[in-house]
Amino acid sequence: MNSQRTFRGMIFLLFAIFMVLITQTSWSSTRTTTAAGPINLNVNVPSGANILNSGGDPVHVLIPSNKFDRATCRSLFSHWVNGFPPPRILMYDLKADWATFTTQKIPAFHDYLKTAKDGTIIILIDGTDLWSQLPLEVMLDRYQRMTKNNKTALVSADKVCWPNARDQPVCTDVPQSTLPDDVWGEGTGKSDPQTRPRWNNSGGIIGEASILRKMFEELRKGLDARAQPPWSEQEVFNDVYAELWKNPHNSTPWHLDFESNIFQTLVQAERDISFQWNIDPRTEPTTETKKVFQRTLDLQGLDMEGVWKDRPLVWNQISNTVPVILHLNGWSKQLMTPFWKRMWFYKDGPKLMEKMLSQPDEAGVWMGNEWKTYNGICSQHLKRIWED
Repeated sequence: MNSQRTFRGMIFLLFAIFMVLITQTSWSSTRTTTAAGPINLNVNVPSGANILNSGGDPVHVLIPSNKFDRATCRSLFSHWVNGFPPPRILMYDLKADWATFTTQKIPAFHDYLKTAKDGTIIILIDGTDLWSQLPLEVMLDRYQRMTKNNKTALVSADKVCWPNARDQPVCTDVPQSTLPDDVWGEGTGKSDPQTRPRWNNSGGIIGEASILRKMFEELRKGLDARAQPPWSEQEVFNDVYAELWKNPHNSTPWHLDFESNIFQTLVQAERDISFQWNIDPRTEPTTETKKVFQRTLDLQGLDMEGVWKDRPLVWNQISNTVPVILHLNGWSKQLMTPFWKRMWFYKDGPKLMEKMLSQPDEAGVWMGNEWKTYNGICSQHLKRIWED
């Protein structure tokens, strides 16, 4: 058994090194360019202020985190530079092992949602491996258009039904992806990289507080009903989601972002995406489907002839989307260094960081009722944010 684990570990390491090498090689021939002029986004968020959506309701960003390492500080910077409001950090004083910490996200979110105003838009994102590449306004616009004002939340979709086995009912008894079932041709569904995103990834969620409250009530019931503690909160998401879909008359409080309009999970999707400059709205997906799949590239809210000209953006060539948030989950964390260097804000990152640090009342996080400046929580990582 130990030899098998060692062998699998070696295979995993070799795969990770291979992915980094092909990523660097495939992009080495791509022209490099500087970001277009000074940042022209609404990033000046007064401390304690609520960003308002088009309906006049506030937007809250919730991040569960009990540490502020380089990865967390990178993530926070990416959200700030794209105009997200100062996040509220939950579970910052919880000392627990990884499994306990992840499962406690469910009661922590639920407790917060109990007191949130119904119309509040809540964005729930993990703290260390999610980066924003597009503005908050684009995210809100897409969410409202995707849900068409229906009472539902959106959860990021994954190609892997982790941590369950794919043949378990919680993985098989859930809706299929909206992508064509032959999107990779005859190979569709025969390997993880060519599997359509179909399963929950709890690392990225957006919805109105009233809907998320209902959602997390169900999740908390599912957590409390378990005889044994789950490996992670993801198990509970899988169980509850599958149970809700058993009854078509149920009012399921959440759906998945199957086509990565908002959240792009990267595990097993490394070959689906690439960095592109000056994306043309006439761009079409590169799929092998024989079915009609006319997916117009959605660039609404992005001035591609102005501030967004010459900025590299991650494009999903299968679903033909430019996602708002990237989630480097699972072994795709091995790609953090090459990806970070290609994010649109990297070239002018130190200058943008200077601006950020000059606004201590605007750049930071909330821990309970206490304001913590970005400089205060990330001071020991400031230089390392721009290093390998």
